[in-house]
Amino acid sequence: MATVGGVAEGTFASLRSPNYRRFFAGQVISQSGNWMRIAAVSIQVLHITDSGVALGGVTFAQFLPLLVLGPWAGVVCDRVDRHRLLVGLTVAGAVVAGAFAVATTWGDPPLWAFYLCTLAAGVVWALENPVRRVFPVDLVGDDLIANATSLNATIMITSEVVGMGLAGALVGGPGLRWCYVLNALCFGPQLLLFTGMDRAVFQPRASLEPARGQLAEGFRYAWQQRELRLSLFLLTGLGMFGLTTHTVVMPLLAERDLGGDGRTFTLLLGSLSVGSLAGSLHTARYHRSLTSRSTSRAAVAFGLCNGLVGLAPTIATAAVVAAAAGFLSVVALAGTNALMQLRTEPAMRGRVMSLGAMLMLGTGPLGGPIVGWIAEQASAPASLAVGGAVSAATALYVGTRTVTIS
Repeated sequence: MATVGGVAEGTFASLRSPNYRRFFAGQVISQSGNWMRIAAVSIQVLHITDSGVALGGVTFAQFLPLLVLGPWAGVVCDRVDRHRLLVGLTVAGAVVAGAFAVATTWGDPPLWAFYLCTLAAGVVWALENPVRRVFPVDLVGDDLIANATSLNATIMITSEVVGMGLAGALVGGPGLRWCYVLNALCFGPQLLLFTGMDRAVFQPRASLEPARGQLAEGFRYAWQQRELRLSLFLLTGLGMFGLTTHTVVMPLLAERDLGGDGRTFTLLLGSLSVGSLAGSLHTARYHRSLTSRSTSRAAVAFGLCNGLVGLAPTIATAAVVAAAAGFLSVVALAGTNALMQLRTEPAMRGRVMSLGAMLMLGTGPLGGPIVGWIAEQASAPASLAVGGAVSAATALYVGTRTVTIS
């Protein structure tokens, strides 16, 4: 029992902070609703169009704002009060989620409505992303930055597990419209938790005074630091051709190759999420032993597993392989993000982490249509194989050119 207690204490060390507990709980609730929405949109667009290219368009609408606004959002994150900004963006997210719920409750919206609402949600997400990634640093001491960053990945993954599970249950029960309604309702508890934080115990930080050239300064800083440059390249490869296949190609794999339906898709994404949750907890526990090479090796293995999902002969086998891919993806991604936080000067964190998010997630608009087109022209397994190969090749390149930094 003492050993178990020690493991838990090390893994969840950041949760000793009441403010971080509020942040953690609020994010899990709202992001669970967000994943319900993402799953519902993918399923509905597939049913409306039966097109992998159309699914790629949804990814384009979701991630384009991050690609366009990401670097600027990082500058804002370094300049302003992050807590107040996070509260304001929570309110904006609630408005967009409410619009989704109203549009789908009143009838069957046209395809363009899904794209428009997804684009609006993407704008809020793009502005929130760097704040959500850097804000934990304001809640814990320097000795817990890596742990808090890894647990931050746990937030997204836990919410994905919960959100996909609820979406799957709603698909087979009351209907997809309830995914949008519950998503809107999730913002209430998050707002209460965020506004209830004790600002008096936030970690001290100096806000960046507005000045010209700060965006370019962030780009130069990231490029000049060899380890940061390689980390950003790794995030680009994994994001554009690895993670993108999960929302664009897996719905096609579930229905066309595995003979399933919307519930099969949510099962595969749920399996990815379960594996990812295990990977995030592993990274949080062993954050002190993180190195560039260990994250690169995990990224190579993720690429291989991601490709193997498409070769699985049954739904059960695909789910098991997807869980392994999820575990490896988070060991690679959360580990890389934690190392980037540690290597970056405090005044630069917002800009550097927003750049990382832009390259990891904002490249979805570029990768989504490509992997969707490959799935249409060849097959879903072929698209997963190509995406996995590109991810693994990128990780191999980074792994051979990095030095070990713990």
